[in-house]
Amino acid sequence: MGALKDAIEALLATLQPAPAEGRTSANYPPMPLATLYQLLRLKGIAVIGAPETAFSIYDQAQGVVRVYVSERQQVDVVPYEVVLYQALADVQAAGGSFMVCGDDVVCVLEDVLAHGTSYGDAALRALYMVSQGEKPPLAGDMPFSPEN
Repeated sequence: MGALKDAIEALLATLQPAPAEGRTSANYPPMPLATLYQLLRLKGIAVIGAPETAFSIYDQAQGVVRVYVSERQQVDVVPYEVVLYQALADVQAAGGSFMVCGDDVVCVLEDVLAHGTSYGDAALRALYMVSQGEKPPLAGDMPFSPEN
């Protein structure tokens, strides 16, 4: 009879409602990413990105960029060295050239002359200037040119 009694009690236990759990951070559904995005904006924090999928802020106190994403594979960190290498490769592919004058590196790309503190720096500046359509001043427009 003991086994029958145990079976009946087990069956009755499944029919009784479970005690209600109190609300804690552990059993709340996850906050939508867009809610966090809006909360940060309301606090006056500059937010860059898409509210629903991925965005970032700069934590000035810690000196780090914080990235918030709905899925981890949405983050791709690109080291600065990779950016510099790509800039050098882009300048080379476009037929650019470099000159070194003391501590100054000059990159010539199309009709742009860009100065930098390193080859990579000069390459990035030249690519930026070309992309923005910036042109160097003509000799007659320079403050200390022979014509002035």
